[in-house]
Amino acid sequence: MKKCIVIFMVLGVIFMLNIAAYADSNISLTVTKTVGTTRAIDRNSPNYGRQTFPNGGEYEGEMADGVPNGYGEYKFPNGDMYVGDWVNGRPHGWGIITYLDGGKYEGDMFEGRRHGRGITTFPDGIKYEGDMFEGKRHGQGIQTYPNGEKYEGSWSEGLMEGNGSFIYFNGDMFTGVFRDDNPSSGTYTFANGGTAEVVWRDGQYVETQTAESRETPELPSAVDLLYETESASIPGDYMLRNLNMGADVVLDAAKRGLEAYRSAGHPVPSSGYNTLYQALELYQMTVNNANQMGLSDDPQAVYARSKISEIRGMLRR
Repeated sequence: MKKCIVIFMVLGVIFMLNIAAYADSNISLTVTKTVGTTRAIDRNSPNYGRQTFPNGGEYEGEMADGVPNGYGEYKFPNGDMYVGDWVNGRPHGWGIITYLDGGKYEGDMFEGRRHGRGITTFPDGIKYEGDMFEGKRHGQGIQTYPNGEKYEGSWSEGLMEGNGSFIYFNGDMFTGVFRDDNPSSGTYTFANGGTAEVVWRDGQYVETQTAESRETPELPSAVDLLYETESASIPGDYMLRNLNMGADVVLDAAKRGLEAYRSAGHPVPSSGYNTLYQALELYQMTVNNANQMGLSDDPQAVYARSKISEIRGMLRR
């Protein structure tokens, strides 16, 4: 009997280590939900049993050979709870993990790990629905945020990786390739219809290949066109103005997204600042181009530098 208790304690510790990994991931394509239901423990079953272990964990449900086997529930010492299927002392089949901090997982389990398909809801309101592999988001899935933003596409080892789309709070959308949880290259579509082909490297915005702002840019006047033959400042200013207009759109989306988190009383996750960093890179691109063209004192360059200072102040809060 003592041997059985020791074996189950070891299995319980392994299980706790496996599911504890949920806390380090952010968490919706609609996927087929794994079918499963909770039910009352049958205390009249000949296989019914209950045990309290030295680590403080408590199990109640079906057992075989001194370990959980069948259907049962396990309460961890910290208050977390698993209810569902067990095979040979491990959660296996379908189940629900309820975390003391308010998080929840519902879906497939495989040898003690969240593996297959499932739905994870986190305390900050982020929700993931899709494929799981050894406790991580991996495959196809959808992640939604309390402010209305949504990512739909491919995942690899808990990160956005491969083809996908991200819808921002203001209705803008990026569609393309993601690398290491960030956009890499693709199409940015503004809510009002304009598009921009954009490229990021190492999570930082670096290039606009072609662009249409969501507002019609002001065209140079006849006087401007005459002046263009004597100085490059007019076409340069025109380009800087377009860059700033795009940056303004992204910054507006970032501010609205952050405000939605705060209004809902949710902490802002690290991913919630991604759009703000994108706006920062766009304004920096304006400054860099102005410097290269000898237009560092142009009003558009001055405006971009003021926005960079504003964003950096927001990031320091």
